[in-house]
Amino acid sequence: MKVSGQHTVAVPRQRLWEAFHDPSVLARAVPGCTRLERTGPGRYAATVSTPLTSVAGTYHGDLEVVDRQAPSSVTLALSVAGTPGTVRGSAHVRLEEDGGTTVLDYDAEVEVAGPVKTVGGRLLTSVAQRSAAEVLAGLERELVGVGSGAVAAASAPAVGTTVEPSAPRALVPVAVD
Repeated sequence: MKVSGQHTVAVPRQRLWEAFHDPSVLARAVPGCTRLERTGPGRYAATVSTPLTSVAGTYHGDLEVVDRQAPSSVTLALSVAGTPGTVRGSAHVRLEEDGGTTVLDYDAEVEVAGPVKTVGGRLLTSVAQRSAAEVLAGLERELVGVGSGAVAAASAPAVGTTVEPSAPRALVPVAVD
């Protein structure tokens, strides 16, 4: 399944770029993320729970930040598994400065297997688009609420350190731009 979209984030491109490399920001921005543990440079073990109908459950797996072209593009690779099935995919993200904001374009390919696959392509595409919109809205909430200093990418926790979100976030329906 392929999913693509565009979202404008009210922060400069460099700040958004740094957020993609800050596990504490990512952990708080991803709805249902209960664990994001750095396992190596740009690699994280993750646990994410989702109450979304048809794919509800807890997923454990890996997130990797690859193909970095600072500060204009990055690829995120994800592989998770849970009782509802497995999800593997990657998203290529492009960041374009537009005044004081950043236009984020993404193209993602996702493969699902197991019971979750029986849900059907149209519904899975809708869930994927909704999830992407929620993550982008979460990133924007995190960054707009952060002070004027840049996100400290250099302060990434050591390998084996678990980053826990400060508080669970409710899933909020967000329209895809």
